Amino acid sequence: MWYRQENKIVEQLDRLATHVTRTLRPQTWVLTDPAQFTDHTVLKRKTPWELPARHFHDDQTCPKSAAIAEAVRHNSDLVREQRQDELVPGMLWLVQEVVVPLRKYGQWRVFFVGGQIVGIVGTTPVDDAAGEIDMSECTAVFALHEIGAAMHKTADAHRVLVRIGGSQSERASGMAQLEVFAQATYKGLIIQADAMSSARSSLHDFLRMDVSFLPNADGFDYFVNGIALDAPAACMFSAHTPVAERVGDELLAHLCARLDEPAREPLLQPAREPVPDWDPVAEPATKSKRRPIQCARCGREGHNAASHRRS
Repeated sequence: MWYRQENKIVEQLDRLATHVTRTLRPQTWVLTDPAQFTDHTVLKRKTPWELPARHFHDDQTCPKSAAIAEAVRHNSDLVREQRQDELVPGMLWLVQEVVVPLRKYGQWRVFFVGGQIVGIVGTTPVDDAAGEIDMSECTAVFALHEIGAAMHKTADAHRVLVRIGGSQSERASGMAQLEVFAQATYKGLIIQADAMSSARSSLHDFLRMDVSFLPNADGFDYFVNGIALDAPAACMFSAHTPVAERVGDELLAHLCARLDEPAREPLLQPAREPVPDWDPVAEPATKSKRRPIQCARCGREGHNAASHRRS
């Protein structure tokens, strides 16, 4: 399926941003030339739930990032990193324009179960070398027209994603704006998945959508940085018990309800009587013998009322 291929995901997200949400997105493409990796771009791995999932050209604080930068810069072969800190040819790398707010403030992880948002977690990078992030559940966020002021007034980068304070209407307005964008993108992904295959997509059951923001001519736009559907997409938040438990409980309830739904076709057919084996050579078929009808008057076989009239 296309949503298992990172480059296809980028194409679909670009199309949705252009035609559905009408928002900006950073240019993203598959790395084919080491010269594409510059101080204006970032390398992204295929598996975004493993941290760190990105490597910057100027990031000298992470030795692995520096090694990848050197390997890509001087070698035309694509490389992938393994946990043993060695570089192996073959992994799909993407190059994306550097988005300053994403690098500094992070992104929201929006969890969908059964088509509904069941949790939003704000994640802000703390130490790229160690893969550390600051994470908190979002019960309120700044609206897009408030983010610029929040960036200037808030010293804590994480608090730009996770709002503290504000009136009830301001808090509700910001959350509604973020959820409307995420829902619109999610519905577009579902429509595209259903149109491309007759099989039911797992997007209907679970999805994690990573959303951040970037500047436009008038202020800021939301954009989807990536999606994830596999189990590790939620496991990275296992330390954040409230969200992890809620996502798990909601997914369990959803899947149980799916099992209770009547199937379009019965999974088990009614049992049939066993058909005895019959070998026409060993046991040839014989004609059944028809028993003569008994006369109702005298009881003899072969008689009928006409026979008595003749006698």
